[in-house]
Amino acid sequence: MVCLEDKAFTKKMIPQGLFITYQDYHAGNTAFKNWFKAENRRKEYICRYIENRYIMCRDDVFILQKPLRGSFKYLVLQVLKEKPLHGYGVIQEIEKMFNGQYAPSPGIVYPTLQLLEDIGYVKSSVIDGKKFYTITEDGKRALEENAHKIHELIKHTHNIKKFMIDLEGLELIKAMKKLFKHLPELSEDKMAEIKRLFSDFRHKLIEIIEH
Repeated sequence: MVCLEDKAFTKKMIPQGLFITYQDYHAGNTAFKNWFKAENRRKEYICRYIENRYIMCRDDVFILQKPLRGSFKYLVLQVLKEKPLHGYGVIQEIEKMFNGQYAPSPGIVYPTLQLLEDIGYVKSSVIDGKKFYTITEDGKRALEENAHKIHELIKHTHNIKKFMIDLEGLELIKAMKKLFKHLPELSEDKMAEIKRLFSDFRHKLIEIIEH
């Protein structure tokens, strides 16, 4: 069985043109299915790709994306440690964990739950027509070994909250998005003015932080 934290993981392990997504696997990508079965590949390859590409936080702000890479499965295990949950319940509990600053999409939660079940970290049962997931002893051990990753993510989220609210970072991000949208129509004079503004801002910011 391939380790979830296998450092050899890379898109090169997937034949060119076949590395799609977990959803494509179930949507009928025949070539990918044949390769997947023939090579006895496990779903963590696909789930890792989803973790790296599709985790996002609200307002299309991707500040959480990098810290969550490779660690999302431990967030799921953390909330399942408290009690069995269905997929939507996992989403709600993770949102509570981050004080509403981050809510994972179903597109990352359900493939991750399937992955965790495949490798024996959770088990599922159907209750009143809903599929509930329970953490296993193997899952508890994996969570304990990676508990520091959860603490780092929560700390990072608190920093995001400070940036977004206390420093009005969201407004800054919106302004940058507007700038990017209108870049093609800006004159050379305006571009030069913006460049000077950025330079002054950067130097002043570093000065405030370091002194």
